[in-house]
Amino acid sequence: MVVLAMVLGCDGDETPPVDTGTSGSSGASSGSPDDTTDSEAADSTGSDLPDIECQTDVESDLPGVSIEIDSECAQTLAQAQAGLTTSFVVGIADPLDGVDSGNSCFETPSGGVHVEWSVSGVGHHHCHCDVGLCPDYVPSPTALVPGDTAGQFEWFAYDWDGPSDFDPPFGDPFVAGTYTIEVVATGFYDDGVETMTPFTVRARRPIVLVE
Repeated sequence: MVVLAMVLGCDGDETPPVDTGTSGSSGASSGSPDDTTDSEAADSTGSDLPDIECQTDVESDLPGVSIEIDSECAQTLAQAQAGLTTSFVVGIADPLDGVDSGNSCFETPSGGVHVEWSVSGVGHHHCHCDVGLCPDYVPSPTALVPGDTAGQFEWFAYDWDGPSDFDPPFGDPFVAGTYTIEVVATGFYDDGVETMTPFTVRARRPIVLVE
């Protein structure tokens, strides 16, 4: 059916800064996360999470295809800097031929829909977007099969665009505020008139990070 591996990358997993509890540092060199659990991180902030009801906003012009994001809508900065996992589901309602959603930098998952993700807001951004120099893309249309496929990715509340060619460290930490988690698939499909009709399937979900 659909979907991607955890971070959709050609390189290894992201590595958070060693000092995940410092909100004033700007660049953090790569290293292993500390052993602080989510509950310990929450206790260390001395604050209660706000009670927030939120939903995923979905838009799609690929017939019968949607994305749903499943995540908490409020977390502490300490939890987010230590790393959060966001789950999502790509749903296909009806069979669809001639879908091309590949990317030369990433392995196109079974089912043919390549998904990318990001977390952004308050002047900050974290994604697995830049993976360095990519080979030329070769189109490979495929058929989508009805069903739901789950995926997930881990992200950290630090500025980062991806490993690129030189594995840059994480940048400035996120600050308190409202952010948007986005999962998106783009590409082309055969709509019966044009074989290269562009499409976008996008899901957005807010998350509030508190001190």
